[in-house]
Amino acid sequence: MSIIIRPATSNDASSISEIYSYYVLSEVSTFETNPPSPSEILARLEHTRSNNLPAIVATTSSNPSVVIGYTMVRPYHTREAYNRTVELGMYVDRNYLKGGVGVALWEAVITILRSEEQQARRPVKQVIAAMSIDTEGLGIGVKNFYIKMGFREVGVLKDVGYKFDRYISVMFLQYSIEETVC
Repeated sequence: MSIIIRPATSNDASSISEIYSYYVLSEVSTFETNPPSPSEILARLEHTRSNNLPAIVATTSSNPSVVIGYTMVRPYHTREAYNRTVELGMYVDRNYLKGGVGVALWEAVITILRSEEQQARRPVKQVIAAMSIDTEGLGIGVKNFYIKMGFREVGVLKDVGYKFDRYISVMFLQYSIEETVC
């Protein structure tokens, strides 16, 4: 399967909503409990773009109109001193997990974040990934993915989420733009 990465457009909002809805309803990888509508996803895409940050999607060469994964980068915090730190959100259609989609999305987004064009529009130094520590779902595989991509674990918030009748902890991982991807 050949993966194509391109900027997300407003036409992708329904596909992104569909991918994300699975995780909202079935996994603890997000603490949202109600799936956002395509119009809410569109608002999130516009917020990402208005902050001069990338939102990209993955498709396949055999079916370029079908989104199989996406990444949105958003400001980590609203306070000004955090303006060079961003948070990564990445979700892959459950039917394409372990097919290289996540790696392709990560390689594309880190290339964008490191680019001179991005650094001129909005400099980025640190990328934060917040992930649930879920022994019953995808958590361990997600952690291994981030570590393989060059993130390092920087902290855990114990039992801060409650979803599916259990408490969930959150791990924070950090990637420095200046470091080399492992």
